[in-house]
Order: sequence, then structure tokens, then C-alpha cells
Amino acid sequence: MKKIKDKILNPIIYIYTTSFFIIFIIITLSYSINLKKSTTEKINYLSNQIVNDINNINYDIEKSVYILKDYILSTINIQRLKTEKDTYLEQYLDEINTFFFKVANSTQNNDSVYIFFNPELSNEAYDIYYKIENNDYKLQERLNKDDYYNESTNLDWFYIPKYSKEKYWSIPYDWKNINYISMTLPIYDQDTFIGIVGIDLLTKNFLEYLKKYLIFNKNTLYLYNENGYIINNQNIKLVQEKKTQYTTFINSDLSYVFNKKLNNDWNLIIYISYNDLYKNLFITSLFSILLFIISLILINKYVSNKVNTSIKSINELKNKINLFEKPNNIIDSFIINSNDEIELFSKSLDKLLNNLNQKNIELKKKNNIIEAANEQLEAQNIQLEELYLDLERTNSNLKSIIEIVSKYDNDNIELKNFYDNILDFIKNLNKNIKYNTLYKKSNNKIELLSTNDPRLKKFKNNLFKCIYKTEENSYNILKNKKYIEIIRNLEIKNLDFIEIISKIEEPVYINYFKIEKDTYIIVSLLSKIDDYLQQKEPKMISTSISLIKSFLQNKVLFDNTKKAYYNFSTKLANIAESYDEITGKHIYRVGLISAFIAEKLNKDKKYIEDIKIFAPLHDIGKIFIPHDILDKNGALNDKEWEIMKKHTLLSETLLDDEYFEMARQIALYHHEKYDGKGYPFGIHGKDIPLCAQIVNIADIYDALRSKRPYKEPFTHEKSLEIIQFGDKRISPTNFNPEILETFIKYNNLIKEIYDKHSEK
Repeated sequence: MKKIKDKILNPIIYIYTTSFFIIFIIITLSYSINLKKSTTEKINYLSNQIVNDINNINYDIEKSVYILKDYILSTINIQRLKTEKDTYLEQYLDEINTFFFKVANSTQNNDSVYIFFNPELSNEAYDIYYKIENNDYKLQERLNKDDYYNESTNLDWFYIPKYSKEKYWSIPYDWKNINYISMTLPIYDQDTFIGIVGIDLLTKNFLEYLKKYLIFNKNTLYLYNENGYIINNQNIKLVQEKKTQYTTFINSDLSYVFNKKLNNDWNLIIYISYNDLYKNLFITSLFSILLFIISLILINKYVSNKVNTSIKSINELKNKINLFEKPNNIIDSFIINSNDEIELFSKSLDKLLNNLNQKNIELKKKNNIIEAANEQLEAQNIQLEELYLDLERTNSNLKSIIEIVSKYDNDNIELKNFYDNILDFIKNLNKNIKYNTLYKKSNNKIELLSTNDPRLKKFKNNLFKCIYKTEENSYNILKNKKYIEIIRNLEIKNLDFIEIISKIEEPVYINYFKIEKDTYIIVSLLSKIDDYLQQKEPKMISTSISLIKSFLQNKVLFDNTKKAYYNFSTKLANIAESYDEITGKHIYRVGLISAFIAEKLNKDKKYIEDIKIFAPLHDIGKIFIPHDILDKNGALNDKEWEIMKKHTLLSETLLDDEYFEMARQIALYHHEKYDGKGYPFGIHGKDIPLCAQIVNIADIYDALRSKRPYKEPFTHEKSLEIIQFGDKRISPTNFNPEILETFIKYNNLIKEIYDKHSEK
């Protein structure tokens, strides 16, 4: 019994121990090998996230500073500045004060916004300096003129851009006991230095932002510029290093260093030491070994007791089985009382013994029946397999036809791809079809549309003169002839083409069908076997050719319908133009500007084409408005304004056709505002169709630029300022933020569209 126990117990312990150590070694080696790779990937992901976030902050700051600079250059009078000096600057500061306050509130992540004028241009120092205090921007006291020449004051943010004439991102510096990072721009009018505009960031806020990316105990973030200044995310302090020390820093015993340049010419550096990671791996390994030893002791004790009990029951059952195997021995029962799995097994054997003889007789009878049925099923299975293969081929061909048709619609069809796909499909229908070619005959000219015959591919899209006469619905007119005979009938004169097709020996099958007046499609199939296509045209080939015919006829009908609707849209626009001469050119410019914005929003070709055609109909309802209201000089009274607003609703009476759905949406909703303050319904956000939102901003811009009976035209710059920052009638919240951002981004190109198509 001890031997049996040892034979069972020892292998179990051996297998368990060996398996544990093999798995432990594999996991440890795999973890060690991949440690550097996984840590590097994590640091790369972290660094790219930080770079993107910091670059977004830098971009927002730089954009606002450039807006301030452009505003100063567009509004300051240099001649008055040189002659009137202090008097003019006092007046000018009052004029631009509000604009600086707006920019300060519209720029995120800034602590202060300012302009410091060149103290050499006046007797006193002049500046506007807005600093955030208690979540609001407060105007600060001006600098004294002596402050600009005080060597103890850090004014690099003023003098470096002044002499370099370029933007400048400062190193962290102290100003009135507060540490800042500044982005400044010099303002020059030719060689005249006007001053400095800039925005400050609190260094402590910047460093706190970096600290949140500390994901490893030993990784550190630095920002490093070309002058050797490092901002450290752990110590929250500035450490000045020389360039020679920077080389030592990145080439020390660190396991990994990441270095990437930011868009303000600073470098982001992240490093991490792997020594601590390997220490953690060692501690984890020791803990795993300890758990293994404890589990091994428990398993040994449990298995030993279990084996002792089981061996006794097995021996008893073994003796009964040995008696059963001997002839003439009768066993009453196999049951063993052991209260374990052996007892359950013995009961199962006992039941099996009782049923064995009876089942054996029944199985013999059923076996004879099954053998007879199996022979019949085998014969039927052969027939089903043949039917199944035929059905599979037919189903596959039908599926291919459906896939070809479903890939194309009448709006965005690429006929070249359609022709190629159909020819490939026909060629694959039957192994006896070698090549096929598709021609179009129109007005005594033939064009080779598509072919998979390598001998004819160089003539693709070529036009040949021909005089062959065909009747409508002609079908299977030429079978089993040589290619050269067909071409002679068509009287094609191209010698290169004649030379190549004269060498084609395969029998050809030609099918003609008409798609519109004087226009036919010709399909040619070359057969590998003589008389194959003459006997009977394969059914799927006939179906495919009928598919080509129906599809192209529908395409021609759709194109003609589309052209008719577009022509009608143009005539409606002409009606609107002739009815309201003041806004005549306006409606067409709105169409061009709307199409440009839709293109920059990555809308598809059909959407861009439709909005260009239908945008000029945005005011079509005005033909129902009396002329005395449309042409009135000055503002409308309340009653007249209510009548004027009805032009949006009146447009539906003209644009109720399904094809004019986009035109109807534009005309009905183009006066709705994104913030819900428009008319006629006061809807907001995504409830307003996108096409109407696009036309809304294009319509407002063109109206601002245009002369009206009640106002003079605004410049592009003034119109852009009103749309971007608002006035008494217009607010930036009126517009879809994405559309507004696109308009501002491409405002110069929109200006070119307006100038090119404006009235002279």
C-alpha cells in the first residue's frame, strides 16, 4: 500500500513543483525582458500627452498676443504719435482699453495681458496692464519711465523682443515678488519701435500642472530652453544649469530619457531609473516563492490522507472485477461503501451490469436497420452535394451582382469602376470566357470604355470613328465571328487598333443595347472554345448584360433630372435677384462662401455642390414682401419688421418639392441662432440644420461688407471683429462654434471670395 501511495503522491508533488518553477521562470524572464519596453511605451504616451497639452496652451497664448499686435498696427496713428506724443497716447489708451479687456477674458490660462509703449516716444511711460485678481481682470498702475532703465529690474521680456524683432518666450523671472513666464511680441511700424504686447502665465500654476503627470516614483519632468534653464516638476523650483551640464544630465546612469521640442522652442525631458523597478520585481519574486512553499506543505498533507482512503476502496473494487472476468463466476453487486468517488463509480458499474445484456440485444436489431438506412442516405447525399454546389455557384454569382450594384448610387457613381467590376464579374462566370471588352457608340464614334484584354488596354478611353448602323433592342446580332470581321463592319480607321485586333483569333460574341438617343453600349466576349457562345448564351451572362443596360439607363435618367432641378434653382435665384436689386450679387456670394466653408468642414462633394446651388435661394421668400419695405431707407418699424421676418416662412410655398429639401431648410432656418435667439421658431444648437447654420454666418458676413439703404459697408477687418467679438446686434454665441472657428481660420480666403465677386 505504501508503494501505491508513493507512486501517486510523489509524481503529483513533482509535477506541481516543476510546473510552478517553469511558469515562475517564464513569467519572471518575460517581465524582465519587457520591463524596459513597457515602461518606455508608458513614458512615450505620457510625454506625447504633456507635449500636446502644453502646445495647446502655448498656441492659445500666442494667438491672442498676435491678435493684440494686429489690432494695434491696424488702429494706431503713427504720425499723430510722433507729433502729439503724450496727448495722443493718453487718448489712444482710452480707445483700446476695452479691446484689451475683451482679449484678456477670452484667453485661457493667462494671469495678465498688457501693452507697454516705447518710453522713448513720449515724455512719460504709457501702458495697459490687466492682471487677474479675485477671478476678474483689474487694470494695474503704470510703470514709471525710470523703471525701464533700472538694471535691478528684470525686463528681458521687453528688451529681448525689442532688439531681436521676434516673439519671445521668457525664462521664469520675478516681478514684484511673483514668478512669471511671459510671451511677448514687438510692435514695429517699419523701423519705428512702438512697444511690446504680451501675456503672462504664473510659473507656480505651470509647475503644478506638470506635477499631475508624475506617475512613477522616480520619473521627473523638466522643461529646458536653449539658455540652460530647467523647470523641475518635483521640487517646484528653478535650477539654472549650463549647457555643458545638460550633456551630463541626459547621459547619466538613467535608464531612459525622453526629449522632445515644444512649439515655443523649449524642450520637454522625462527620465526614469529602472533600478527601483527591478527591486520591486525581486521582492515580488521572493513573496511568490514563499506562497509556493506554504501551498506545497498543505497539498502534501491533503493528498496523503486522500490517497490512503482511496487505495483501500480501489483494492476492494479490483478484487470484484477480477472475479467478474473469470468464467462461471457470478457477481451480485459491484457496490463499495467508501463514501467517496469510488463508491459512486462502483454503483455506476452495478447499473451498467444490469442493463448490459438487454441493451446488447436491442443494439444488434437497430444496427441492422441503420446499415440499410445508411446505404440509402449515402446515395441521397451524393445527389444533394451536386445540387448544393450548383446552388452555391448561383448564389455566389447573385451575391456578386448585388454587391456591385450596392456599391454605386446615382449621385456618386464612378462609371470607370463600375465598368471594370462588371467585366471582371462576367469573365469569372465561366471558365470558357477568356476576355471581354466594353465600348460606347455615340454619333458615329466608338469609345473603348473598359477591357481586361491585355492586347487592347492601351486603347482604353480612345475614340474611333465608325459608321456601323444598329437598331434599338438589337440582341445577339453577331456570334462566333472573328474580331477583324466585326471591326470591318464598324469601319474603324485607327491603324494601330486594326493591326492588333487582326491578330486576335478567338471567336467573339457581340451584344448591343441602347441607353439613350443615338447612344449604344457594345459588349464583346472572347470564347476559348469554338461555337461555345453560339449554341446558347449562358443565363448569368444575359442577366449581367441586362444589369448593365438597366443601370446605365437609370444613370442617364437621373443625370437629366438632376440637371433640370439645378436649372430650375438657377432660375429661382434669377427671380430673387431681379426682385431685389440691392441684394442681387449678395445671394450669389453667399452661395460661394457657403460652399467654401462646407468644403473646409470636410463635407462630401454632393453636399458642397448642393449648398452652392441652393444657398442663393435663402431669401427667395422676399419676393412676397412689398417693395416699399425691402427698399426702405432707414430702420423698419415693428410692424414692417414682423412682415419682413415672414419671408422665411413664405419660402416654403416655393420649395415644397422633396428635391429642394436643402434649399427649404436654408430658406426657412437661416435666421435661427445657435443660442436660440433667432427667428422664426427660436430653435437652437443641433436642432438647426447644418446647411442653414453655414449660410447664416456667410449671409451675415456678406451683409456687413455690403452697402445697404440703412448703412455703409464695413471693412473685412471690422466685419471679422464683429463676428468674432460681437456688437449690439451680433454675438459670437449666435454661431455654431465649429463653423465660427473655421470662418476665423480661413477669413483671408473668404475675403478674397467676396472681393473677387463684389459689385464695382
